[in-house]
Amino acid sequence: MAKDPQGQTQPDTCGAAAFAKLIGQPAAALASIARDGPLRVIAYGARATTDFRPTRLTVRLDREGRIASLTCG
Repeated sequence: MAKDPQGQTQPDTCGAAAFAKLIGQPAAALASIARDGPLRVIAYGARATTDFRPTRLTVRLDREGRIASLTCG
C-alpha cells in the first residue's frame, strides 16, 4: 500500500511493490525497468510538485544517488 500526500494509505496503483528490489541500488538501475505508466525521479534535496497522480511511480534518491524510496503519486 502507498500513502498519498496527506498520509492516507492508498492501493499500489502504480506497481511500486514490483520494483521494491531496486531500493538501495544506483539510480542507473532504473534504466532496466520496463514500465508503461509515468515515472518521476526526484534527486536528494530537489523540489517536486505536490500533485497526486496515483498511476505515477515516484522514485526518490538519497545523497549518494541511490534509490531511497518508491511510491505512487
